[in-house]
Order: sequence, then structure tokens, then C-alpha cells
Amino acid sequence: GSSIDVFAAAILNSEDAMGGGVGFTHFFNRNVGIDLNYSLYATGSEHHEFDGNLVLRAPIDSLCIAPYALLGGGYATNGDSRGNYSAGGGIDIRLQSASCLGIFAEGLYHWAAGGADYTTVRLGVRIPF
Repeated sequence: GSSIDVFAAAILNSEDAMGGGVGFTHFFNRNVGIDLNYSLYATGSEHHEFDGNLVLRAPIDSLCIAPYALLGGGYATNGDSRGNYSAGGGIDIRLQSASCLGIFAEGLYHWAAGGADYTTVRLGVRIPF
């Protein structure tokens, strides 16, 4: 299935800043999917982050949760523009009583091409459609 994601976020680097973003997630089967995200962080020069990730998850149906791993890359711009590779993980909790609305938390480490590496952390909701 597919979902639209809306999240609050933080970037942990030399400027540590809060932000937020939106995303699209699609699963091809129960365990493998992709997600595409745009985030904006309130750093001194507004850090814009565009990410795409392969998502590998292991749903635990009896608990309505799904831990997952993320592996991908993206593009960041904040005065400087550079590509990056990223890896991380998260957990998705589905609320069956709310039409399977999801709550998620995830973290990603970004290896920046030609710049300082950084971490992003996101907390948000997944709205299935």
C-alpha cells in the first residue's frame, strides 16, 4: 500500500535545528518498499533535504508494529548543494481503530559528498490511501 507522510524533524550537525517535511511511501509487498521525502530545517541558511530510500521492514502483526531499515541517498542544499548517502532505521505503529493510520519514528545518518556528515531524526504520521 501507499501513504502520505507528514513529520516533524531535527537535523543534528554543527547547527542542530528543527524542521519538518512531507513524504510518500509505497510498499511493493509486505516487506519491501520505497519512500521519497522532502524536509526543511531552520538552520542559518535553511537546509533543504530531498531523500529517496529503499525500505526493508519486518512487520509484527500481533503488535501492529513494523521495525524497518532504510538505505538510500539524497540531495541537500543550504547555500551549498551536495549529494549524500544515508542509512538508518525506524519503527511504524499502525492504529487499526483509526483506519490504519500510522505513527512513525526514524533516524538516518547521512554521509555528505565533500562536506560534513549529519544525522536526521523524524517523528510523524502516515496516512494510508
